Amino acid sequence: MKFDELSARVKDRFPNPEYLLTWYTGEYFEADNAIVPLSDGRFTVYHASGRGGFSEEFDSEGRPRIFESEDMVCDFVWAELTTPRSADTLASPISPEVKASRADEQRRRILAKRAGPIRPAR
Repeated sequence: MKFDELSARVKDRFPNPEYLLTWYTGEYFEADNAIVPLSDGRFTVYHASGRGGFSEEFDSEGRPRIFESEDMVCDFVWAELTTPRSADTLASPISPEVKASRADEQRRRILAKRAGPIRPAR
């Protein structure tokens, strides 16, 4: 499928499609899936971090995922958007003990930063 068909499917199926899909044109994007045309005629996919950054899609061996055609990259993105996530890929809830421990550690770091470097007494 081409990008126009993928875009239409996403608009029909999902709320807020502008946050799910975009065609990268050289400008900042906030979409979770940005299809990026490469200079050699191939394509890749980048994902927005939600904090102003983005990262490239990698395969299971850690290599950038490169697609030979627009059809291939659009089919991949559609499969990613529509494949249900298994329970083991979802984050497990954090126990109250772990949350408290992390909060204590964060407080210690903040207090240490505020105190500045320790100076010897005169």
